Amino acid sequence: MKQTLKNLLCLAVLVSSTAAFACDSSGSCGVASGSGSESDCCFPGSYSLNANGNVYGQTNFTAHPVQWDQFRRMSGASTEKLHLFGEEEFYGVASLALQYQQTTGNSNIAQWFSFANGNSKNNGASNGQMSYGPIDASNDINALNFGVTSSGVVSFCPKIQNFVADIDLFFGWDEFVCGLWSRFSIPINWTRWDLGLNDSNSGNNATNYPGTNSVSVSNGGANVPVVYTNMKDAWNGDKPFGDVPVLKKGRINGSQDEVAVAGLKMELGYDFMRREKSHLALSLMVVAPTGNKPEATFLFDAISGSSKSWEIGGDINGHWNFWEKQECNQSLGLHFDVALMGQLKASQTRLFGLNSGGVNTTPVANSCTNLNAGSSWLLLKKVSGGVAGANPTGGVVGLERAANVLALESKIGAGFETNGALLVKYIRNHFSFDLGYELYYRNAETLSSRNSIAALTYAVYGISDASTYTNIDSQSTSSIGSVGANDATFTYLADSDVCNCSALQPSTFSNKVFGFAEYSWDNCDWEPTLGLGASYEIGADKQGAENVALNQWSVLAKGSISF
Repeated sequence: MKQTLKNLLCLAVLVSSTAAFACDSSGSCGVASGSGSESDCCFPGSYSLNANGNVYGQTNFTAHPVQWDQFRRMSGASTEKLHLFGEEEFYGVASLALQYQQTTGNSNIAQWFSFANGNSKNNGASNGQMSYGPIDASNDINALNFGVTSSGVVSFCPKIQNFVADIDLFFGWDEFVCGLWSRFSIPINWTRWDLGLNDSNSGNNATNYPGTNSVSVSNGGANVPVVYTNMKDAWNGDKPFGDVPVLKKGRINGSQDEVAVAGLKMELGYDFMRREKSHLALSLMVVAPTGNKPEATFLFDAISGSSKSWEIGGDINGHWNFWEKQECNQSLGLHFDVALMGQLKASQTRLFGLNSGGVNTTPVANSCTNLNAGSSWLLLKKVSGGVAGANPTGGVVGLERAANVLALESKIGAGFETNGALLVKYIRNHFSFDLGYELYYRNAETLSSRNSIAALTYAVYGISDASTYTNIDSQSTSSIGSVGANDATFTYLADSDVCNCSALQPSTFSNKVFGFAEYSWDNCDWEPTLGLGASYEIGADKQGAENVALNQWSVLAKGSISF
């Protein structure tokens, strides 16, 4: 029997690991809008990697959801009070876990959103920083796109903090069906996502915007007062400048908070084997999407849970106490728990970017390397009476922010994820000590459909000191740091110019080590327990990109009662 249990344990770990890596090549990118069908996948190695080997130019980050934490689920001697051998009556365990998590290694996260390819053009900016200012070869960002006329250096120092109060309820239904059990987890989550914006600008702006009618028709560009003194304020985008409207989507702001039940986990399980020293159980698991979803209002949206996606799958768990010394009330055991889940697609709003090389350029098939980093914040000309292959009959009628156009309702999900752990538990009298390892894997996000952008309505505006935005011209090859030449013919922004992968998360993989110590009052009513522990999670390197998954640490306090 011992050998059978060990074989089952090895099989569970092998299946979860194999499935994780097998699914690494799944996913989709470049889906035709409104098609409702998936194209070939966008491999993790196909994303734009900067000079430091990290993904950059992205507009969304999907973190490890807090409802998936085997450290919080498995730690403590209270797990010895589940799946009881010889039990013939109804019984249960109620626990409360209080956990604080915080990310570390913020420089890698910062590069995720960077517009620059790792090495700033400006000698005054180090790697991970971006210089901005006038239109020339020495800056990473054309500041006029954001309504700024002075120069400076900006950088991100992102941080995610979570506080989780997890109410866990286990019920053994042996009184009615021997071996039947259910379990509910209610992880109440406060989360704060902070981009940590830094700006060196001392605020030495010009009085008015340069050029003739560069941002306004009514009173001339030379007479439009500058509204933003630095890039940090301009990225908030809450003020119009000239005819440029406020930034409704993609605001690059400070910290955002959210409080929600991250994901209500519901299990119905059966103990296929229960012995005095071991057990093996399987369960059907459903996670209801009680958290929030991305709305693209902010670049670094505070998300609690799995972006409103339902998760359906199963769990296999068991233990084996391979050494006991009854006269000293000691035992040493091996516990495992592996969840294998499917994540359904959910409707949410994501901010997309544009393909590099100009609009109407054929994108690289199944690749994100053609992303025009920072293009989500270009300025666009809005036209009236657009005609394919010809100038608009109604001319240029206004300006628009690209982010307001490229924030699109989409249907996105990751397909597969797994969360598994092994821990060694030592019990001596009323004390228990755990040492464990946890693995989390989520497949690359896939896009099945999204809304389309309006056809024959917008064109890229490469704003410069000498611009007159009402001119019937377009600069489709412009980037966030440079102004492209005038197109030979007026070039409209088309839906095929949208780079889908800029808003999608590659597959993520992380490893965690943890420890926990607990005291149990076994001779008291309700048999209360109380313990403390800590963990450290390391985001694994995915085909050369170190910033796809986060590094984070956590501390945990957990108590329980039995009934």
